[in-house]
Amino acid sequence: MMSQPLLASMGPRRSFLSIARDIHAEEGVRGFLRGLGPTFLRAFPSNASALFVYEHILSGLGAEKVI
Repeated sequence: MMSQPLLASMGPRRSFLSIARDIHAEEGVRGFLRGLGPTFLRAFPSNASALFVYEHILSGLGAEKVI
């Protein structure tokens, strides 16, 4: 059982801008891009498979793109 609420133990709330300033001061622009590569690697297979299924459903229904 917790004796204090979780938010009370975290200290005062900080604004987005103050957190962004701290990240930029400590790590520079690279601090904002950290984790972007693994995120793309995680998202690519699911988005590619969704597009594959979508395109095949469209072609199965005879709704090919006409230009």
